Amino acid sequence: MAESIIKKRFVEQVLNDEGRRFLRNEGREIRKQLQFHTKRLFNDRKAEVTTDDDMDGKLSITVPHYARLLDIRKKTNTKGEKHKRPVKGYRIYNRFAYGHFYGIAFRLQHDFTNEVAQGIRQQWKKESFVTK
Repeated sequence: MAESIIKKRFVEQVLNDEGRRFLRNEGREIRKQLQFHTKRLFNDRKAEVTTDDDMDGKLSITVPHYARLLDIRKKTNTKGEKHKRPVKGYRIYNRFAYGHFYGIAFRLQHDFTNEVAQGIRQQWKKESFVTK
């Protein structure tokens, strides 16, 4: 029982860390590539980790719906005429979403060691001691 709780805590830590990294890296690129007017694209993003008895964890990243549209290549101009070469979109979503997806998978497969489990046990004991 305690071993499954430790694994859940590890998964939760990895997902929280990767969610923060995603928002930080994507935010840096958004600030670099785009000119802000309302700052909704930057401010309306959030990462949330949920856990329950059925699963170890779930990372939900919420971004404004038009962030995906900015990432798409444009094939026509404003007059509806086709470009000779498609215009590159802003690389602010797919690059980070898939990059962090593979990073999460790699960390979950390879980073859970005995030392990490021991650290989580010690942290858990400190937290339970403080709450008593």
